[in-house]
Amino acid sequence: MASAGIATVLVVQFAAVPLALDILRGERPGDIEDLFRICDGGQAFSGAPPYRGPGPHPVAVRLWTSHDLQVQADRLTSDVVQLVACPNQIGRSSEALRSCTWKDGSTEIEYQGHYRVEIYEVRTGREVTSFEISGNSDVSPVLACAPYHMDLDERPDHSVVKSYPTEAALAARLSPLVDGEALG
Repeated sequence: MASAGIATVLVVQFAAVPLALDILRGERPGDIEDLFRICDGGQAFSGAPPYRGPGPHPVAVRLWTSHDLQVQADRLTSDVVQLVACPNQIGRSSEALRSCTWKDGSTEIEYQGHYRVEIYEVRTGREVTSFEISGNSDVSPVLACAPYHMDLDERPDHSVVKSYPTEAALAARLSPLVDGEALG
């Protein structure tokens, strides 16, 4: 009987207490990745800090590394983030930055990508602002055509890739939001 009572207390403490705190103070993101549900039209976090007054206003943003989206939050914890930046590809240049053709006939063409970045307040989910930004137009020597490519069986005969904005270019566009007075 005593062990059942202890088990009940533990269940209440570990399940009910966090739920009650979420109800009282509002839901908070558990980690940085949780914030990006707002980018997909998901619910805001009513327990997040408000976006108001002078900066700094911490922003979580998805950045590109290689050809995969990665989360970059520069040593931020999810409970201090006020804004989330959500980039979406809206187009590409008409001229190729590079084109590679291999002995097996497969090709890869890279274009400069064009993106729209929407900035949302984490607490309310309202769109604060948005801007457009282009991908990098410099073809890095690392991205130049290699003499061979891997995974020939899994590679399509023809692939198209888009360049991404550099971290520096994105940081420059976000800087006024981070350091300035909160917008509207």
